[in-house]
Amino acid sequence: MAEDRTPQDADKYIVRFPEGMRERLKNLAKANNRTLNAEIIARLQASFTEPAQGVDRDVAIASSTAEAMLKALDRANEHGKLLLKKVEAIEARLIQPEGTSLFKAGTPTVQQSGGVEGLTRRK
Repeated sequence: MAEDRTPQDADKYIVRFPEGMRERLKNLAKANNRTLNAEIIARLQASFTEPAQGVDRDVAIASSTAEAMLKALDRANEHGKLLLKKVEAIEARLIQPEGTSLFKAGTPTVQQSGGVEGLTRRK
């Protein structure tokens, strides 16, 4: 029976820790008022019960991320609508009836024959 087992009779397994892990576990064991062995066993036991919690957490993170992305998409859509309105307003101003100027008086213009040297101010 398991109740009759002594620590000497318990299953044993030699583990090779990556560098620094043993010291880290030792510090955590001390903080949790456990032996190094008890800390390792507690962490192993917790790992068998955590997947359900981990899945719930992952679902919550995915849901939160999807919600944030939808909000960002809505904001981008609103910005797109505003930009479209501005472009339409600019296009409406650029499409002028023949014979009217797009420029106000005093705006620098380039004369066709003079190139850059022909830059003058309209009156």
